[in-house]
Amino acid sequence: MGKKKLLKKIKQSQFVFTILTSIAHILLRAIFATYRLHVAYDKSLKTPPNATPGVFYAWHQNIIASTVFFKKQQFSFHCIVSPSRDGKFAGTVAQKLGIKVLYGSAHKKPIALVRNALRTLQNDKQLFLIGDGSRGPTKQLQPGVTYLAQQSNLPIFFIDCQTQWKLTVKKSWDKFQIPIPFSKIFVTIKRAG
Repeated sequence: MGKKKLLKKIKQSQFVFTILTSIAHILLRAIFATYRLHVAYDKSLKTPPNATPGVFYAWHQNIIASTVFFKKQQFSFHCIVSPSRDGKFAGTVAQKLGIKVLYGSAHKKPIALVRNALRTLQNDKQLFLIGDGSRGPTKQLQPGVTYLAQQSNLPIFFIDCQTQWKLTVKKSWDKFQIPIPFSKIFVTIKRAG
């Protein structure tokens, strides 16, 4: 067996996957504990956000900052994650962090995803999405967010995240942001629809 085949086999191993997701979970929990969160609420929010029914979204570049917010604010809802291998890795780590995951793709099986998302909204009354999706264009709200809110008769809330100190991945399509440990994360929740 050649080196490439062996490396591929190791990468696809469930044992390795479990070890890597466990390490990522432990590291993220330790790093998340260092962030200081400052939250401002829209005046239309009558209840704490974690008890407010709605479709919540943030931009792709702020996945880490928004995850910190949801974890520290003790939200209990589903987020949609791609069923790709990378998506399953992220979804497994999210589940270890206490976040419920709904696997689906708007590009491969959109009808099944919409059905599952609407069922989740009917039961749980809350769902979190990446507003500009997994491919962009950056900071352009995808129509699926509005559609789900309309079909479930729930409001849309935008989670605006601004990080004090961050690394920006300039070559990524969305200028992905990685908050530096011990930085402040400023979150504003705005009603968008």
